[in-house]
Amino acid sequence: MSKRALPPSIPDFRIRNMNPALGFAQQGSPRPGSLTPPQIKRIVKDFRQRQAARAAADRLVPKTKISDIAGKLYAAPFTLAGSVAGMANVALARAAGDKRAGISMRDNGIQFESGYFGDKGRAFTLGNAVLHGPGSRPGDLNNRYDGAPTAATTAEHESGHTYQYQNPTFVPGYLLHLVHEALTGTPNPYEREADDFSEWKHRQKGGG
Repeated sequence: MSKRALPPSIPDFRIRNMNPALGFAQQGSPRPGSLTPPQIKRIVKDFRQRQAARAAADRLVPKTKISDIAGKLYAAPFTLAGSVAGMANVALARAAGDKRAGISMRDNGIQFESGYFGDKGRAFTLGNAVLHGPGSRPGDLNNRYDGAPTAATTAEHESGHTYQYQNPTFVPGYLLHLVHEALTGTPNPYEREADDFSEWKHRQKGGG
């Protein structure tokens, strides 16, 4: 079938728009300033992460000062045990010459920094006490539980666990999910919650 010619009085925008030599975008190309599919995907992912972070904060942060105090009192036996272990761990590290070892207070917990025992560069929480392993400091960047990078710090992640300890259902729930994870490989939801909370807390501090 022969191609029907357009009358001379009608500009052939259809042809011009498909001809990049005339300075127009080809048909199907995104318009200047429009979002590409990868950009849209990143925006949606960031929106969902922010929603998850806000939801984690809503669940973990006590609604009143009284409920916060009650939660800390409930977690006190764990905090005491963690504090005794943490002080001994820091003392051993200092005796071994680690000048980074020390004790500080931040992010809803007592930070026992750069202890002698523990996983290098990692931390472990008991109640409102955070025991850092060799070389671990509260301000270190912390990858998410699944290994994904994040701008949140170790202290911000562990603070999620300190608030979890203030809920009586946390310890049995965490242990059950720990066994489930070992058997099935399913990530522990309490770790994901602490990751989400840490990102919310980091943004609250102006971290973006």
